[in-house]
Amino acid sequence: MKRRDFIKTTAVGGGALMVPSLLHAGADSKKKPNIIYIFTDQQSASMMSCAGNKYLQTPAMDYIAANGVRFDRAYTTNPVCSPARVSLMTGRFPGYFKDRKGNVPRTNGQCMGIPQVSGEVKKTTIAAFLKKGGYELAYGGKEHLPKSLTSRTLGFKNVTHNDRDKLAEGCAKFIKQKHDKPYFLVASFINPHDICYMALDGLTFDNPKYPAGKKLKFAQRRLEEVLKLPEGVSEKEFFAKHCPPLPENFEPQLGEPKAINKYLKASRGKSFRMRARTDYTEKDWRLHRWAYHRLT
Repeated sequence: MKRRDFIKTTAVGGGALMVPSLLHAGADSKKKPNIIYIFTDQQSASMMSCAGNKYLQTPAMDYIAANGVRFDRAYTTNPVCSPARVSLMTGRFPGYFKDRKGNVPRTNGQCMGIPQVSGEVKKTTIAAFLKKGGYELAYGGKEHLPKSLTSRTLGFKNVTHNDRDKLAEGCAKFIKQKHDKPYFLVASFINPHDICYMALDGLTFDNPKYPAGKKLKFAQRRLEEVLKLPEGVSEKEFFAKHCPPLPENFEPQLGEPKAINKYLKASRGKSFRMRARTDYTEKDWRLHRWAYHRLT
């Protein structure tokens, strides 16, 4: 196979490189497996007990890892939400696109501003490949995609917009239904993303500039729940036996690139990012890790 043809065949992204071969599994749809894509937001690769983390238990994820393949050297195209999601849908680096101002989209805001995509992109999204292979498409939970690449635009049936407990229930209900065709189901969960709101604590979202204020307040309440210490355990015992320790390199490195500090000072979210960076004590950071583990 020519290199160009190979790239076209595998253009749907690292998380879905198996899709083209699955589509050729045979004309009989019964030979094609159902695919459930479980998507967690902001979960570190180390946040599984099967990865050696002894401060949390993830039996469901461990089961999947034990009965399949776990990639421990996989890399994202971009460590930011929306750009990474654009790549997962299109199999292309975010830099392939341009936002409405003609800039290479590297941030959430820029990626959300990607206008209509080309016909070539539309023909080679993960949805396009799967529809061509006779799959029923279903999507539930968080999207954070530009209008040109939302699940609805690409032809997915919506299971639920909820990205928490109701998402799990909605997906289970969908799976139990009778299906005439093989299905591809995306279950896109928000957590452990709520950890962001620990640094945001104290900021107000009553301002009309924050239309998602109600949703953010709900996330902050969820964070308050997971920050609670175990019942019957003193603070001294908690930090000695239960709270995850800090890695040796948790502090800002000496001689770090000036671009990091420049970005933090210029970013719209500097009020919480810089506050955590400059004001958090070791105790604060350990509580942060405790909450992150529980949200996972």
